[in-house]
Amino acid sequence: MNTVLVVAIHPDDETLGCEGTLLKHKDNNDISKYFHKKVKIIKIYESELAEHPFPRSLESIEALAKFRGSTSNCKYAESFMLLKEIS
Repeated sequence: MNTVLVVAIHPDDETLGCEGTLLKHKDNNDISKYFHKKVKIIKIYESELAEHPFPRSLESIEALAKFRGSTSNCKYAESFMLLKEIS
């Protein structure tokens, strides 16, 4: 099993920002298979969400994931990367 270290400034940043990547960190940021789980996790933090065009609206999160996916040749992606794999 591999270990992933996430360094985040705020306590919820790792969940709101890169949970899709955490779910599948070895797929070159392709979170297509996990995007719906990402949305489900984000909904837990209801107080952090607001209506579009707020950056943490569900619509904005999906739009950004689609944009990043289109630049990475996949349906959904995140802009996080694995810096170092620790065995």
